Amino acid sequence: MSQPDSVPLIFTNLGDATEHLQHAGDEAADREIYAHHKMMSEAVASCGGRELEWIDDGILASYPSAANAVYSAVLIQQTAQRRTSGVRVLE
Repeated sequence: MSQPDSVPLIFTNLGDATEHLQHAGDEAADREIYAHHKMMSEAVASCGGRELEWIDDGILASYPSAANAVYSAVLIQQTAQRRTSGVRVLE
């Protein structure tokens, strides 16, 4: 069986999240990051993606096709706009 020539990847990162989370305090920041990670992981999986690594506030994910990756990128952006733990991390 031949291997694909390329594997679509997406890496997400929350802009200015570090500053926001520092102001939130350790306990609140932990809750927000946990909730954010859960939402991002669900968005990746719902598009056929596989989470390869979680780095700080971002996910590195692979997809079976470029179409899946693009659809996932849109869904991730929409999901990142939602509130987590009562606060919207991405403004």
